[in-house]
Amino acid sequence: MISAPVGLLREIQRHYITFRDHAWRSGVLGFTPALDGDLAADWIDFRAGHKRVHYRLSEEVARLSGPQRTMLTAMSEPYGDRYTIDSDIFDAVTDVALLTLLDAAECGDTTCQQVWESWLRREGRETYAYMPLEQLLTQFVVRSAEAETDTVLIPAQPDDIRRIGRHYYNRFLTKRLANPLLDAKQLVLFQNVPRSDVAALRQAFDTVSDHCGKSSLARMYTSINKGDNWTP
Repeated sequence: MISAPVGLLREIQRHYITFRDHAWRSGVLGFTPALDGDLAADWIDFRAGHKRVHYRLSEEVARLSGPQRTMLTAMSEPYGDRYTIDSDIFDAVTDVALLTLLDAAECGDTTCQQVWESWLRREGRETYAYMPLEQLLTQFVVRSAEAETDTVLIPAQPDDIRRIGRHYYNRFLTKRLANPLLDAKQLVLFQNVPRSDVAALRQAFDTVSDHCGKSSLARMYTSINKGDNWTP
């Protein structure tokens, strides 16, 4: 059990869901559910998130042992050329299959490694921080200025700071709440700007000044110009 801000828990959940869907679509788990169209919205209780899952057994069954495959079909009902199963049961089956996939990837299974690595490429390389944007910018500049280097980490141009809306969450929240707070991801690209490059630093300060108050800007300026390892 862990305790954390709701934003962190939701982010962990989002990454789990995207990886789960990616693994489902690949077929490597041994079963592939319907993720689009009418069959993907066969709700028993929408508010409770309870539905019937329509799925096909795929040709790739290495991740399902014989007993697991037998139990899965025993808990399902035939539906034309596919099966249906309660979503709660299907989630439990998926969790077990995902652990098997990850174990196989670690042990060198080429197919599982490809699925894992393709998901990493899709997600990108990001570092998550859970703090106000102004505090994040200030901490990066101040801490990097205190390091033994002649550069400072700071967004160098306006496009380095962007706010990307989470359309899935926002659509869902709009359906559930009368006045929902918009959900979004704040993206910041930090660059190593030489302290001697006055023009680049001026542009960087123009960039962060739209997101930081006077006291934060003063801390950044002081740390850059009066650090132990920097002489203006």
